[in-house]
Amino acid sequence: QDAAGVPDLGQARWWSRDRPRRLLLFLAEAIVAFVACLLLPVLVRHLDVNPMNRIGQVSGLAAIQLGFALAGIAALAGLLMGQWLRGGIFFEIAIRLSCAALAGLASGFVAAGAVVSLLGTPWPMFGLNGDTGRLVAWATSILHGHGDPTPLYPPLSLYGLAGLAKVFYAGNVAYAFKGMEILGAAVIGPLAYLAWRMLFRPMWALVIGVVPMMALIDSYKPYDAVVLILLPPVLGALLRAVRRSPGEDWPALLVRAAGLGLLLAVLFLTYSGWFVWSAGGVAAAVLLLFPWRSGRSGRLRGLAVAGTSAAAFLLVAGWYAVILLGSAGTQDRNFSFDVYTDPAYFSMWRTDMPG
Repeated sequence: QDAAGVPDLGQARWWSRDRPRRLLLFLAEAIVAFVACLLLPVLVRHLDVNPMNRIGQVSGLAAIQLGFALAGIAALAGLLMGQWLRGGIFFEIAIRLSCAALAGLASGFVAAGAVVSLLGTPWPMFGLNGDTGRLVAWATSILHGHGDPTPLYPPLSLYGLAGLAKVFYAGNVAYAFKGMEILGAAVIGPLAYLAWRMLFRPMWALVIGVVPMMALIDSYKPYDAVVLILLPPVLGALLRAVRRSPGEDWPALLVRAAGLGLLLAVLFLTYSGWFVWSAGGVAAAVLLLFPWRSGRSGRLRGLAVAGTSAAAFLLVAGWYAVILLGSAGTQDRNFSFDVYTDPAYFSMWRTDMPG
């Protein structure tokens, strides 16, 4: 590892003696994070409060805060035990699991707030108004076998919503949208933490990945926020792979590049807007970080990383990229009144709800 605590994967080989242990520890972090993110939403499901009045709102918030505090104390106790037991040989594991738990609790807090705010109703936030109504209508068309009426919109979010409705909500897409709002907000923390773990040690992944995430987390339509939050660390991992490719063995290089390409494809199919805005900067960064001076072998490895990741991306999401590029020049006239009156209109809105 370097001085900043960033794992040096540049000299990684296809399989090392400690690789199974590292994979098991990472899997343990993932399990703890996802369990933690569901803890608070499950605990407040049966609160006897009325979210429509002030007393009910304050009581619900207090219940979430109490659960968060107790879970945080438990994580701290685990950290101290890891430091004290048997001379601290479990301290590294305790740090990993404590950071993962806090990442899950952070977004679980927001998801629990969504649970409390929707107590007593099966409907999602804002009912079927605004974006909710459009997305529910499109997913309902898919569920009933009529296909996707808007091929330009990222398909994975619509098909995922339709599948959620079919499996858990007896085909009621509107009710499933509520579940997507709560579950989507809950998993943002673990996903952000695990994505930044590709670049940093647990504490730094928690600080850099989860703390800024709290400014972007959105339970109304969570999947676009998920992609926005995950895209920087995934792109960072890809750029680092290009930069460090001269020191990689071929199998490790190709597997990592293919995995990152597939991950980018999944994010692209979930929400493509952030890819459109960042494409030029990513291309410039690849050219800047490419190992031009590392000799023929190094340049060949750099091309292999870029080419393999691009091939994996196109294999999974190329068909949708063609549709998106084919729509270039299409004018979007889905504007509200404030778009025409105030250039800073976007600062007046929080997701799709005024104020």
